[in-house]
Amino acid sequence: MSSYLDIDQMPEAWPTNRLSSEFWAELGRTVATFGFLEECLSKAYFALSARTPCLPENAEQAVADWQKTLEQAVSEPLGKRIQLFEKACRSHPDVDPEKHERLFVELGRGKELRDVICHASWSNCTSSCSAYPLFVSRKMNVLQQEINIGFLQTTRRATAEQILGVINVVTMLGYRFPGTNGPGEDISGGE
Repeated sequence: MSSYLDIDQMPEAWPTNRLSSEFWAELGRTVATFGFLEECLSKAYFALSARTPCLPENAEQAVADWQKTLEQAVSEPLGKRIQLFEKACRSHPDVDPEKHERLFVELGRGKELRDVICHASWSNCTSSCSAYPLFVSRKMNVLQQEINIGFLQTTRRATAEQILGVINVVTMLGYRFPGTNGPGEDISGGE
């Protein structure tokens, strides 16, 4: 006897029905915060690399190389964006990378957690407000930690602090952060 599953026979909101709406809302906010971090890293890379000096005889090649890297900064996953941001900080003549070592470390830790938060299966529920996410990294690591609403809120706040750290690297140089009308000089040189 053969049978098949029919969506009309499944519980409402299946397969996400075992966790509460509050859990899913907090997970969504956390995922969105990581997305905002990715955007800010791209803009910070632009701001820092746009003002990195080069010799006039190297300008044409530098612009061509910069365009390729800008494309990476807006299209690559979070890990590559973090690398580009850190590289831009280390190569910018007015940035003291030692002042930002903690931020670089926190961004790296956040990246690992972001992969779990954004790509896990949430089927191993312990209650309507917590679960053990199922995610195996490329290095075959498995997070064996229960994640609940409080954990997601803490993660979201830590990610928001990282976003502010990235923005501050740019604004502390006297530049207006791209896409904002905050204080500082417009990166394009206009006001």
